[in-house]
Amino acid sequence: SADLIKRLQHVLGQVKMAATDWKPMLNLLETALSELRDLPAGRSEAERDEAVAFLEWLRNNNFTFLGMREYVYSGEGADATVERGKGSGLGILSDPDGQDYLIVTKANVKSVVHRRAYMDYVGVKRFGPNGKVVGELRIVGLFTATAYTRSVNQIPLLRAKVEKVVSHFDFDPRGHSGRMLQNTLENYPRDDLFQITPELLAKFCEQINDLSERPRVRVLPRIDHFDRFVSLIVYVPREDYNSMVREKIGLYFQSVYKGHVSAFYPAFPEGGVARVHIIIGRREGTTPQIPQATLEDAVREITARWTDRFAALAGTDAPNLEVSGESEPLLYLKIFHATDHLPLSRRVPLLENLGFRVISERTFDIGIARSGKDQRVVVLHDMELQVPEGVVFDTKQHGSLVEEAFL
Repeated sequence: SADLIKRLQHVLGQVKMAATDWKPMLNLLETALSELRDLPAGRSEAERDEAVAFLEWLRNNNFTFLGMREYVYSGEGADATVERGKGSGLGILSDPDGQDYLIVTKANVKSVVHRRAYMDYVGVKRFGPNGKVVGELRIVGLFTATAYTRSVNQIPLLRAKVEKVVSHFDFDPRGHSGRMLQNTLENYPRDDLFQITPELLAKFCEQINDLSERPRVRVLPRIDHFDRFVSLIVYVPREDYNSMVREKIGLYFQSVYKGHVSAFYPAFPEGGVARVHIIIGRREGTTPQIPQATLEDAVREITARWTDRFAALAGTDAPNLEVSGESEPLLYLKIFHATDHLPLSRRVPLLENLGFRVISERTFDIGIARSGKDQRVVVLHDMELQVPEGVVFDTKQHGSLVEEAFL
């Protein structure tokens, strides 16, 4: 069809632009690297060296460069502007005073070259001879497989971030806590690891490690640097996780954050929890700040199984008696008992004294598995009653009187 031909032409055009400008993009990256290497004293040399190492690492077949564009800063304060450099676009992009040398995040556009995924965005500050920021080189592309499989201790930028987190806890690397922390860092969603701050990462690692002792719901939210999406790493007890639960959690997140589910990545780490990483794309406005406790309460409610809700309902004895039926000769009485069976010799005389005739009775033992606790049993007595002739029994009006009789 014409639409298919148009889309194929778009894809092939993008591939051609990325391939044609591959060497010019590497040359432009080398120019930005030279500026970083030649920065005058006054800024953190360690951070500069790590930024240089990261860009060199990208160049060494760890990043598929799809597009670059230069931006120039002009003016200061309220008059500051960012303008696109003339003729600076390369690849698929050919059509101010922060101290960070690099910004690594996700673009909000999927690549049609190499693989169908949201492109990675790397922003490199450009510096003048006096060390002042004069612009930015924006790079879009895709991290290669090595970025996701190699140890975090071998990847520039990540290794410095990880070192800060490890220093924060000061665990013995050979001890249980030290090994657990390293495992958490190695298995942390890699895309998020490139973007998260060391301070927030340390906080999240502590909460993740706590789950090994007691599996439970945990939600770790992070709002994108540019306020375009929200990253939510969700842990739930493994026995409570399935695709339906994941869909409901995603619907809840897109509702409270006023966005849409851009992507989700389930995983099943060792231990008693399942993990799903959900990305919510934002549509407009400022991203709502939802307390972590609020998110976790909602997810806990979503993942609660029927047996958990039943346990809450049948937590005590007498209040769990229900009367069902309309104003007809036959009524159905259900008695929930939280400990053991109510003897038939106690139930039948009491009901007969109230004027009912017991037609039939069935008893069920309902096993309820509770997270982190032993199984408990709730007893259900299901009884069929006959109302005396000529008597109209209204369950809404008289049902509470029957309940009170069993208190």
